[in-house]
Amino acid sequence: MIALNGLILILTSIFIGTHILAFFGISLPVVQVGGGLVVISTGWTLLRQPDRDDAGGKGAGPECSEADYSRQAFYPLTLPLTVGPGSISVAITVGANRPEGSEWHWPLIAGMLLGAVLQAAALEAKAAAEGLTLEDWLGKLAATEAPASQARPRKGRYNLAELMAQCDPNAPMSAEDRVWLDAPAVGREAL
Repeated sequence: MIALNGLILILTSIFIGTHILAFFGISLPVVQVGGGLVVISTGWTLLRQPDRDDAGGKGAGPECSEADYSRQAFYPLTLPLTVGPGSISVAITVGANRPEGSEWHWPLIAGMLLGAVLQAAALEAKAAAEGLTLEDWLGKLAATEAPASQARPRKGRYNLAELMAQCDPNAPMSAEDRVWLDAPAVGREAL
């Protein structure tokens, strides 16, 4: 279902995305910059979110049922995760720059269908490799905590006293730091 939703969303973006933009008076560069900003914002939010350990200890996520999976098939599994704002802005750009004529449409549609089938097969194979159905594997994936190797902050915010407590004022300065401090001014810096 996720692969089918993603295919429909991308094909819609390619074939009628520019018409939607024209209706609202939005230019293509605005969509490209906006898509990039949304991706940056989402990444920053994920980087800054607190650890699950800080939020109340380790515990399994809420119980999920098959109705929950079908309800979440479009949002959040398809739209922000599989086909996000970056993908949509690229699809609209491809659609805006595609040559006119029907000879170009069929290879694109066939490629999109093949991609959707391969994505669905890959998800099914990953679930089967773990001896689970796709629904059970998605439930396990949703309840899994982020790996410890994933870069994330230990604490959301620090105050100046906490940062100064981590510093050693008597530590020797590296050669790179000394060169940077001794470099002449290159602009109108007030030193």
